[in-house]
Amino acid sequence: MPRWTRRDFLGAAAATPVAAAACSGARPQDGPPHIVYIYTDQHRAPLLGSYGHPDALTPHIDALAAEGVLFEHCFTNAPICRPARATMMSGLLPSDHGCWNNNQFADRRGESHVRRMRDAGWHTAMIGKSHLDLVMGDASQSPNTDNLRAWGFEDSLELLSQPTTVVKPNAYMEWLAETTPAGDVPKTQRHKGYVNAWEHLIHSPPPDAEPYRLSTDDHLDVFCGRRAADWIRTRAGSHPDTPFYLQVNLPGPHSPFDATSEFRELYDEAQITLPILGEPPTDRGALVAFLHETKPELHGLTEADARFLLMTYLSKITLIDFVVGEVVAAIEEAGIADHTWIVYGSDHGELAGDHELWGKVAMYEGSLRIPFIVRPPGGTSPWRTNALVDQRDVTATILGIAGESGPGGGTSQLPRIEAGPDAAGAQTGREHVVAQIAGHPQGSLRTAMVRSERHKLVYNLDDGVAEELYDLDADPVERDNRIADPDQATTVNTLRNALLDQT
Repeated sequence: MPRWTRRDFLGAAAATPVAAAACSGARPQDGPPHIVYIYTDQHRAPLLGSYGHPDALTPHIDALAAEGVLFEHCFTNAPICRPARATMMSGLLPSDHGCWNNNQFADRRGESHVRRMRDAGWHTAMIGKSHLDLVMGDASQSPNTDNLRAWGFEDSLELLSQPTTVVKPNAYMEWLAETTPAGDVPKTQRHKGYVNAWEHLIHSPPPDAEPYRLSTDDHLDVFCGRRAADWIRTRAGSHPDTPFYLQVNLPGPHSPFDATSEFRELYDEAQITLPILGEPPTDRGALVAFLHETKPELHGLTEADARFLLMTYLSKITLIDFVVGEVVAAIEEAGIADHTWIVYGSDHGELAGDHELWGKVAMYEGSLRIPFIVRPPGGTSPWRTNALVDQRDVTATILGIAGESGPGGGTSQLPRIEAGPDAAGAQTGREHVVAQIAGHPQGSLRTAMVRSERHKLVYNLDDGVAEELYDLDADPVERDNRIADPDQATTVNTLRNALLDQT
């Protein structure tokens, strides 16, 4: 794959907008629409051009926003992978589906919006990282396919995170072995070498650095996206009259931030917008104190390190954007862009150096706020809403598109999308959003967050104590914990009651 300049990358994306399907042989279709949910891992919402980030190069995702509705304030209900994904599948909070951290599992025989879609007549499929169950044996074979079938997926290809790919059999490593040219160092060996060399975020090497030399075409997320693109073209051609629901569960931009050099070179480190440098407030809650103690990698983070960290994360996001472009191109080539809803979202965000933390778990905005973009069939005049919504609402919206309703507290945003920006209530959403997590691997440090448009309360469920309060209007970077301010007592009580009503 050739190297790009910034202009090349942006120009290539602009040359293939979604609306190009109108001249690509698409034919009008009757009946229920297709739905493609591009569900990424650990994508912080503001790090997109369409969300106003000054550095992010995301032209393909921005093109979806340019023909759809962008939700500015969508939040995860659990800032860690498996609980967030259980919520996405079930439409329920962790306190309802029972999965509080990555060591626990929701019941695959419990609520599942995918099963509801299947029973309503959609052909259901998942390609990518589901992270719903413990993977046994070969990730792409039984019993893993049986587990995914129990969740409601008729077709599936389970992929793993980068570190897990080297310890469990899976289709990606098989493909790397099959595509190694004769006489070359096996791609699987190079991939294992890269994964083993990657220790933490700062100064991580790209996978195309010696001695790894894996290209963009060999990347796990590119593999995932191309398998999804192949599935779309094949399914649309062989069953043109049956609606499908496809989840494209990309493993990135989760760490390692391993975009190849051609994506890294699109960014100038010196110009990268810095994160929220410095330690968290001294009066931080138990969860953040635990994280700061057990994840010391970013203590004393310098500006240079912070810029490098953000460059690698942004580069991985741009690689994901490239993959999104290939999936959308497959929808166009299949002639179904005018009959397909495209939804873009993620399970949770990424702290990316904020408060000397990386990853997620902490109840800061960086790990809680997720993208939510909906592009209707054929596109629409773009608009955006500031309404507070959460992951349960994303799930309810997908069910709403299918004419179905869901469990739990999710509210379909389809009426809002169809009513348009001038309708009453276009900018009015939930009064509060809620997130829950067990921050310690053993299930303790159960912590919850409740957020209104202005205030955020962080509550220690184990001890029954409100630990943090932020006025997000006055303190958007969450440095001033107001929990001990007697003038905030009414606000604390109101938020606590709203939280406990849902927990």
